[in-house]
Amino acid sequence: MGVCGRGLGGVEFHATDWPDALSAESFKSLGLLAIVVQQGHRIDEGDHMGICVPIRDMKDTAKFSALVEAADEPVTVTKNGYGKFVVMPIESYDLLLDEVARAKLLAIVARGEKDYAAGEYVGGASFTQDLREKYGL
Repeated sequence: MGVCGRGLGGVEFHATDWPDALSAESFKSLGLLAIVVQQGHRIDEGDHMGICVPIRDMKDTAKFSALVEAADEPVTVTKNGYGKFVVMPIESYDLLLDEVARAKLLAIVARGEKDYAAGEYVGGASFTQDLREKYGL
């Protein structure tokens, strides 16, 4: 099981069975001790442990901001051991919104293609004529 210090405060840092991508040394060198592991969760090779910080670590805004900006993923802020917020750089958030919009658009297109394949559509000329009749255009 992996264990870490209590946040950004420079507490003793322990790391066992961590994936190489999240080395204790890299966090220690930045002064960012921010990984939380739930008790009893075994970290197997290839598992990824997200970055978590207790809510009190947000008080040191400079270090917290540096953590968020340096992280390759969103940072989870916890309160009493439970996730409360997810924080990420605005650029990452914008990319996330773009991906959500793209997924919604693709779902609409897929539904349209399915309806077309099933013959459940109205031709353009017929649709226009129906609108003109309905609205007196």
